[in-house]
Amino acid sequence: MQTPASKPVDSQTLNQRLRALYSSQLPEIQRLITNNSPTIEHIHGPFMMHVYPEYVQAPKKLLFVGMETYGWAPFRTDEAAEETYRRLTEAYTNFTEQEHAQYAGRKSPYWRFMEMLSQAYGVENFLKATLRTNLSKIDVNKGRPSGKLYDNTMQAFLALLCQEIEVIQPDMVIILTTDPNYCWHLNEQFGFWKDGNGRRSEIIAKRLFRLESPKLPVPTYQMCHPNRLRFLRGGFKNNADEIIQEIVLEMS
Repeated sequence: MQTPASKPVDSQTLNQRLRALYSSQLPEIQRLITNNSPTIEHIHGPFMMHVYPEYVQAPKKLLFVGMETYGWAPFRTDEAAEETYRRLTEAYTNFTEQEHAQYAGRKSPYWRFMEMLSQAYGVENFLKATLRTNLSKIDVNKGRPSGKLYDNTMQAFLALLCQEIEVIQPDMVIILTTDPNYCWHLNEQFGFWKDGNGRRSEIIAKRLFRLESPKLPVPTYQMCHPNRLRFLRGGFKNNADEIIQEIVLEMS
């Protein structure tokens, strides 16, 4: 569990800590992937974050957690950990810089929700001032892994998420899916089963939950995928506003 820092930590220090974390975990991640997939063709990732100075300076440090990437840098087993780290964090920064240059509020509900919640906390330039990761650090053909590959990597990826949280010390974590496939693994990792040591509390029926677990040392929320809000009564904007208002109220 994280402890309050004696002084603010700069982005360079956080990136050094992330590099050490990812490099230490890569051999096990590569082993799990190669042992549980008949081929590594079409596998992308693992997803790695890069911290910008804007995140450290933000009035509220937000970590958004999606399901899996929709295509990313290809998975490789024939390179050193440092090269993998460089290549995959470069994918993160290249994507962020490209989106930053082109973003004009016309993105999907997924991106629009992240921007709206960021704005509610006075976080400007949200693409650089927030952090993004995924429950599954890999995708296969731009989709969720399946079978043995999925089942045998997810607990490792969720354990890695806990370590990422300890490093980057967000003020809040928002998991952007209630997909049952992912919820099963979340329940297992964080003890949300009936006899576990975690707790999932419903705040807005089927749309917003508060997660509490010894492994989640910061306020953590789980919500339905933002795209689903388009199909609920009231449409995307009204439902997104209601969720954001509840989160802000909970955190006040």
